[in-house]
Amino acid sequence: MPNGMLNALILALFLPTAGAAGHFIPGDYVVPQNTSTVTVDTKFGRVEGFKVIKQEYSANIFVGIPFAAKPIGELRLEKPEPVKPWKGTLEAKQWPLPCTPQCKKITKFFNYNAEDCLYLNIFTPSTPPPANELYPVAVWIHGGGFMFGDTQSYGYEGFAKNLVNKGIVVVSIQYRLGAFGWFSLGDPVAPGNLGLWDQRQALLFLHDVLKDFGGDKDRITVFGQSAGGASTGFLAVSPHSRDLFAQAYQISGSALLDWSNAASVVTSSKHLAELLNCPKTTHSKTLKNCVKSKTTEEILQASDKMGVNRNARNSLYYQAYKETDWIVDDYYKELAKAKPKPTIIGLTSKEAYLGTVRIKDSLAELFNKYHGVLRENQHLFTKQNLTDCIYQKIAPVADFGEYAEDAAKDLIEFYAESASEEDLQNPVYYFSQYSQLFTDFHYFVMGAKEALKKAKLGWPTYMYLFDWVNPKVADKLGFLDGAPHGMDLAYIMNAFLFEDFEFNEVDYKIKKIMVDGVVNFIKTGNPSSVEETWPQLPKTEAMDFPYKFLGTRQEKATNYFTPTLQFWKKFNDKYDFDITRGSYKQAEQIKDEF
Repeated sequence: MPNGMLNALILALFLPTAGAAGHFIPGDYVVPQNTSTVTVDTKFGRVEGFKVIKQEYSANIFVGIPFAAKPIGELRLEKPEPVKPWKGTLEAKQWPLPCTPQCKKITKFFNYNAEDCLYLNIFTPSTPPPANELYPVAVWIHGGGFMFGDTQSYGYEGFAKNLVNKGIVVVSIQYRLGAFGWFSLGDPVAPGNLGLWDQRQALLFLHDVLKDFGGDKDRITVFGQSAGGASTGFLAVSPHSRDLFAQAYQISGSALLDWSNAASVVTSSKHLAELLNCPKTTHSKTLKNCVKSKTTEEILQASDKMGVNRNARNSLYYQAYKETDWIVDDYYKELAKAKPKPTIIGLTSKEAYLGTVRIKDSLAELFNKYHGVLRENQHLFTKQNLTDCIYQKIAPVADFGEYAEDAAKDLIEFYAESASEEDLQNPVYYFSQYSQLFTDFHYFVMGAKEALKKAKLGWPTYMYLFDWVNPKVADKLGFLDGAPHGMDLAYIMNAFLFEDFEFNEVDYKIKKIMVDGVVNFIKTGNPSSVEETWPQLPKTEAMDFPYKFLGTRQEKATNYFTPTLQFWKKFNDKYDFDITRGSYKQAEQIKDEF
């Protein structure tokens, strides 16, 4: 198998049909032939998994362990309840089905799914920990824009090779998606955030069983990417969850982003109820009960009428609404109350390529329907295209009122009129700037702000900038000026979200730095080693902060974020509407872009 090989199913997910690659079907048994079983006794009952022994690693694998009661029937659209003990031996050898996605259109990539999906998987070293010791634990939360995702896509092999083989217990968890996990009417009847409550329930379950698997509940690192990274940020600050783990590793996700937390989820939820022919009423219990009464198929078909996403800066229909019941107090006040956690926040240099580079017939098209440009057309993207986008999408009159013209001119000056003669020799320069604009307000500004705020409050905080793309992949797919959202996953867990590729010397070097850093962090709270230093952020909130650079373009190795952060601070100080949060500063009310 080529180095950096995508896990079998994740490769299939980015083909036109989930079965096109001929790999196993979601939910199939994953036990290799001629392997031995392994059992663990817990307070909930006995669990039987299997042992995998290969030249590169050995591990005990347990998949499909329930951590909550089935969220169906009367428990649909309700907070999760604890799982009850099971009778006999639980056969933990079959992947759980993915949680039902946001709409039926997504099911062509996840043909098999279920509302009964609150399961987790545990991968442990094949040998017990030393006497009187326990292994540190890493809990993985998948991404997918709060609308799709699962655990089987990431498998166990990448985790086993990179983490388990180095003395770490790895857990991957599932949580409810789309309306099933994030339906919100913005009140106590239907506050939303069920996906976050699912994640919390998984952590509570793990506190009861980790010791049985050789894991230390007091040394849990929660890590996730994209929606999973944002979820990690929510879990780290909320009084409901922050004491359930010790460390956080947020990959391309923050609790402060416009797409991760928005009151517009209420409008999306009410629109879904309307499409389901629910009564035209403001009575929340009536609306919630109506949605609960519908079949899975009816909800998916109604969601299809809404579409996968919407033509707006924040294109997601569903996300958290933390103010209802998750972080009711001011975010920064709750952050100050929380016990400081060692934290890594990782960003790729062109996060927004996920939405701006269109790759036909791929799952990535779910994110770039409105903003994506094909590889062969990037050189045709002009300064005028960028300017039009700023006027129409980024700084419209609807948000900035009489100041829209001034706001647009400021953005145009920074993103479209600051090119050097050398820049203009790049045939895709304006497309790159277009992608950078979306990267900045969707990821960089608030991601850096979260990191700096945590560092100021005494959280040992580290940031990295991932800027490397294998040249063959970059040229073929159109990632010509930076690393896309999810690129770093190929190096952490052998999962690349776009295409399999052969590692070259630089790939291997970067992978070693990343894996060693993550392992050190999980074990000690500090990613640094004798060979590699990962600078810790100072407590000053200075915009010229140090970060770990993972790439070869040394001009981006220092002060890469500084000009962007300086521009956006000045911009946000000048105008009432904050693009990075999708909100008006006076009211802190997330603007509904529906």
